[in-house]
Amino acid sequence: MLPLLMQEVKAADYQYLVITTSDGTERALTASGLTIAFSNGNLVATSSSATVATIALADLASMHFSNTDTGIESTQADDTNQISVADGVLSVTAPKGTKVRIANIAGMLLGEYTKAGQGTEVVGNRLGQGIYLINVNSKSYKIFVK
Repeated sequence: MLPLLMQEVKAADYQYLVITTSDGTERALTASGLTIAFSNGNLVATSSSATVATIALADLASMHFSNTDTGIESTQADDTNQISVADGVLSVTAPKGTKVRIANIAGMLLGEYTKAGQGTEVVGNRLGQGIYLINVNSKSYKIFVK
């Protein structure tokens, strides 16, 4: 039998619940209005009656409350990957075959794409105002769309 450990945490004290999976991926979920349940071996996070994350408990490495959304500090491109946003349109400059994933700040995957050619390519649909996490071949970028 496992001992039950309970700790009172005031959600008003923290802005985010940060969940880290065994592959090192971090998801920051807005703490306000967040409900967490465990069902069929999964952690299920809901907000405003909509599921924002479902994570297999076997893949869950850790979770903690924080006032910082993720460990990604800012968008920084390197020599091989460059990303830009103009009028909500995401463009990626990277080699052919590069995998690009777009997620909202809650960690919900919005799209997954593979670049078809060399050079700069428009990826995904027009992004609305907000903060997005862009993963290009396992390197993550945080962008803000005004």
